[in-house]
Amino acid sequence: HYGGFDYLYDKVNLYDRLCEIVKYGASASALTECWQRVDGLQDHMLNFLENHDEQRVASSQLFGSAEKAFPALLVSATMSTSPFMVYQGQELGENAAGAMGFSGDDGRTSIFDYCSIPTLVRWYNNGNCGIQKLNNKERKIRAFYKKVLRLCNGEKAISEGAFFDLMYVNYHNLNPNKQYLYLRHYENETLLIAVNFDSQDAIVYADIPQHAVDFLKIDSGTYFMKELISGKQKTVEFSSNAKFELHIPAHNGVVWKIVK
Repeated sequence: HYGGFDYLYDKVNLYDRLCEIVKYGASASALTECWQRVDGLQDHMLNFLENHDEQRVASSQLFGSAEKAFPALLVSATMSTSPFMVYQGQELGENAAGAMGFSGDDGRTSIFDYCSIPTLVRWYNNGNCGIQKLNNKERKIRAFYKKVLRLCNGEKAISEGAFFDLMYVNYHNLNPNKQYLYLRHYENETLLIAVNFDSQDAIVYADIPQHAVDFLKIDSGTYFMKELISGKQKTVEFSSNAKFELHIPAHNGVVWKIVK
C-alpha cells in the first residue's frame, strides 16, 4: 500500500498453492496456511486465477480444463473480503491454444502483441454481445462464473463478513488432501462453504466447533439452509453438536446459506 498500490496480487501465496493443488495434487489442507500468512493484510490483497502473466487455467499447460478450476475459483473468490479479478475470457474457458505473436504456444494470451481472443470474439459477436455463438461448454462455464460472482457481490458474508476455517475439527470427516471447508458470517447470516478438488464426488459430515459458534455469535436453533449454486433447500438444527451432511460434486463446491 505504501508503495503506491491499493492491492497486491496474492500470487506466491494463494494462487501458487491453488495451482499446486489442482495440477500436482498438493494437499488442500495447505490452504489454511494461505489465510494465516496474510492475516490482517487481506484487505490489500487481490485474488485471481488468471492474469496477463500467468497461463490460462483451461490451457493444456496448466489444468487443461476450465471446470477443474471451479473449486479453486470458489476458494479464491469467497475465502476472504479481498477483491477477486476475472481476466478477459476466463469466464468463457479461454484456453489460449496455439502460438500468438512473439510469446509462442505457452498457454498465455499474448502479453506482447495485439491479438485475438477466440472466445471473446464469439461472445462480442460484432457488437451483439451475448452467448449466441458460444458452444454448450462455454455457456456452462460462463453460467458457473456468473453464479459465483453474483455471490461475491450479493452476499455480505463474503464481501464484508468474518472467516472461520473448519479444517482443524474435520480432518477425520473428509479427505484433507482433496476437500476444504470454512464458514463466512455476517450479522444473522452464515455461509458454509466446501470445495472438492477430487475427480470423484464426495460426501462430508462437517462439524462446527463451539469456538466457531461463540466467535461468530451464532445462536442454536432451527435454521433454513439453501445451497446457492444448485438451489437445493433444507431445514436443520444448528448447534455445536450437529453434523452437516454435504454432498460435494467432483471438481466443484457447495455454498450453503444458513438463515434462522
